Amino acid sequence: MNIPTHAPRRASPCELAQHWCAQATGPVAADLTLTDRSLATARWGCKGSAAPQWLAEHGMPVPPAYNRYRALATGGLVARLGVTEFLIEAEGATLGLLQDAAMPAGRVHGLYPVLRQDAALQLEGPALHTLLRQVCSVNLQSRENSPDAVFLTTLVGVGVTLLWRGDALLLWADGTMGSYLWDTLAEVARDCGSLRLEP
Repeated sequence: MNIPTHAPRRASPCELAQHWCAQATGPVAADLTLTDRSLATARWGCKGSAAPQWLAEHGMPVPPAYNRYRALATGGLVARLGVTEFLIEAEGATLGLLQDAAMPAGRVHGLYPVLRQDAALQLEGPALHTLLRQVCSVNLQSRENSPDAVFLTTLVGVGVTLLWRGDALLLWADGTMGSYLWDTLAEVARDCGSLRLEP
């Protein structure tokens, strides 16, 4: 019996759709850029009554209210999705320390780790708001009043978590919807101008 000696290759939830779209990549200077961040960043979650205090004790900047986020100095972020639910996106080493401290479930009373296998995408470009008016159910142009806001809404019929980082829109969705989300956003984006895909 042959036992594999190497770890299986990680695959993005959007990978099949990226292959299908490979020949459709637009010019370098594009009106819209769609980027797959699913494998480029590591993410983890936790929830429970002890989560806010536990994250603060482990050096994480805890947003003061739900539907808000705080940036990490290393480029990641902590998003508060509810009163006691959090999404953390950070370097693998940072998340590894958090996971080791939190696992197994039940080690810390009131803290429950959440596995995150999201499709993670980024949208940016001068035609971004034209696209959002067609595919999003909320007005995201109001971000000037709350630049640290986190939006839980739908995009082309898919439940997503959205936030602005500068002029780029970051979004997370259930991994099983990754290919559909990538395909549909790419199709609509082409109607808004030139498109660049970044798998």
